[in-house]
Amino acid sequence: MTLALAIALSLIVLSSLIHFGALRMVSGRLAGRPVGVAQLLVTVLATFVAHALVIGLYALVYGFMTTSPELGHLSGDFKGGAVEFIYYSAVSYTSLGLGDIWPHGPVRLITSLEAINGLFLIGWSVTFTYPLLDACSRQPAKAGA
Repeated sequence: MTLALAIALSLIVLSSLIHFGALRMVSGRLAGRPVGVAQLLVTVLATFVAHALVIGLYALVYGFMTTSPELGHLSGDFKGGAVEFIYYSAVSYTSLGLGDIWPHGPVRLITSLEAINGLFLIGWSVTFTYPLLDACSRQPAKAGA
């Protein structure tokens, strides 16, 4: 369980750094520019890519962990393909938890902390994006639009 906790904490740190890097990149590129729909879309796409990278990172770890019986396994509607690890990670990250795949052993700790981490990172994206959306909605509509 100690190894699972170390892996979970490492994933939280790495995912936070990935997300911070994406948001910082967007901030740097948009600094000093007027806020518009293009900037909002760039922000949404950049945060989406950051979330996808984090989901992929967790999927890689699930793939690694399930090759070692002492680190746990996944069961249910699961055959062990790469797409299934990504699906499981996305379902866990978004806290959707469909229940068609079940974690066993120490991998359960990673799964539960991925849900908390995903909730935090999704909230971070929303708080970053909301001011842009608010600024876009306050701009007067262009004539003929």
